[in-house]
Amino acid sequence: MDLGAAIVWTDATTDKTVARVANPQLFELVGASQDGSRAVLRYGRRFAVVSPGSWRVLRVPPGRWDFDALEGDNLFLIKYDGDGGYQVRLLHLSSGTIDPTVLKQRIWGNPFSRVASPDGHYLFTMYIASNGAAMVHELDLRTASARCIDLPGTGDYGSAATWAMVLSRDAKTLWAVSPGYGRVVGIDVASRAVTTAFRIDLPLWNTGNATAAVLSPDGERIAIADKETVALVDLEAQKITSRDKGKAIALGYSPDGANLWKFS
Repeated sequence: MDLGAAIVWTDATTDKTVARVANPQLFELVGASQDGSRAVLRYGRRFAVVSPGSWRVLRVPPGRWDFDALEGDNLFLIKYDGDGGYQVRLLHLSSGTIDPTVLKQRIWGNPFSRVASPDGHYLFTMYIASNGAAMVHELDLRTASARCIDLPGTGDYGSAATWAMVLSRDAKTLWAVSPGYGRVVGIDVASRAVTTAFRIDLPLWNTGNATAAVLSPDGERIAIADKETVALVDLEAQKITSRDKGKAIALGYSPDGANLWKFS
């Protein structure tokens, strides 16, 4: 989907345009539904939910608002308060009204990275504060509920910026890795609780670059990269098993897990 005089849907496998909807008022594209079928646009206090066959405009109350997610009838929005914090609010598309219940009363920090479950059930957002603290905001889009899980480490923003998230293939465990803080955390998605935590040793990790991360198909290893080196975290042994030079900016495993692809 592109921003401009039209909203365009493109097939990622063929790079061919599959739909186009005019955008004469030049609304800003701010997101999409979990399945990608609908675009979310904003112009001032108006949000537009657009599909190839429809265009719906909704107005929000005064204040600063941002898009968070869209699933079914639920448009999840971020509402900023006056003290540098956020609230997660729910707008029902069917009625066009904001739900009076605040899904999450206060979030701190700035959104840094996001991971979504393949079925669109969950959305995980990493928030990092200026003091180097970090947390994961887990949003259940089916039950419209949210919770924040604090991550270890504070005092160094550069180390906090090395946090990376990967989701297990069964979407039951979210792994968070910070080479800067030397921490690995496993979060049980259903209970929203940390069930695994251990330390790793990666001295001289480049904290100036975001950490690329990918989970092996068997779920036993996480490969991470800082554009200078590539390291492997063994989740069962709870340690680094290798670290080699490599200017990878993205990583991927072959379907059988036999090969680690490095993109530079």
